[in-house]
Amino acid sequence: GATSPGASDAVAAPSPLRRAPPPRSAMRSRLKDGLRDSTRERVRAIQKQEKGSPKKFNDVCRLIRGLTVADAIHQCALSPKRYAKVVMKVVASAAANAENNHDLDKDKLVIVQAFVGKGTYIKRSLPHGRGRSGVMTRPRTHIRIEVEEREPEEAPGGAFAAKGERRKMQVRDAEAPWKRHRRRALEKYRIAQEAGLV
Repeated sequence: GATSPGASDAVAAPSPLRRAPPPRSAMRSRLKDGLRDSTRERVRAIQKQEKGSPKKFNDVCRLIRGLTVADAIHQCALSPKRYAKVVMKVVASAAANAENNHDLDKDKLVIVQAFVGKGTYIKRSLPHGRGRSGVMTRPRTHIRIEVEEREPEEAPGGAFAAKGERRKMQVRDAEAPWKRHRRRALEKYRIAQEAGLV
């Protein structure tokens, strides 16, 4: 059919289903507890295919979640685990990205997320006795650290503890949950052996 004159010059109206971006001047104090401020900017650093098990890397990431960047670097430096050096490099990379690329204050950066993902598991042969061979796996891990700029007086939600206090750095390495469960199970088994129940 015939087209009306000037139809090609008309500008398409934006879809009403698209949500408008929040204003930058929105007051953070008006947000309810538990809601994330959309005006904040998260910066991340990713390290892929790092040698090591995801469970062992998560033992280190569990210690730095909710800490400031400075406390997280100190925590990794004090940890005896060799995986802490890799996590410390990723934290330093995320802080450098936030400072150089997004103009954020390095002293106010807080680790809001520390993800550990399973990478490629390389299978290799392991010689056994009597001419047989088994399968040996060499695991790889993906590490992602996300940082965000937070004010020191901010308390609940996000990167800080729910009790209203900022999470402090732990100098002593905490015991992993699976190790604690195994230790308690072995203690119960020993008590049952002494009582003659097993």
